[in-house]
Amino acid sequence: MLRIIAWVTFLTIFGLTVILTIPNAHLVQLNYYTGSVQIHLTVLLLITLALGIWLGIIFNLMWVWHLRRDNQRLKQLHKQARRKND
Repeated sequence: MLRIIAWVTFLTIFGLTVILTIPNAHLVQLNYYTGSVQIHLTVLLLITLALGIWLGIIFNLMWVWHLRRDNQRLKQLHKQARRKND
């Protein structure tokens, strides 16, 4: 069920991004520290969306890794406590 909700959310955000970017096909100037570049607003919005998705995935994976590590530590402590009580 959670996967379905995640896919529906992803497709909704992606769909809204496409709907908002189609009429905004203007060139914009992207300034950064070493220079600037002109890029279509649609491309810039899609790059920003993709970057946000990847950052979200990375931070969620870090959180899951931390939880798994804590779970392993707690399992070891539980085994030790059971051995001590037996």
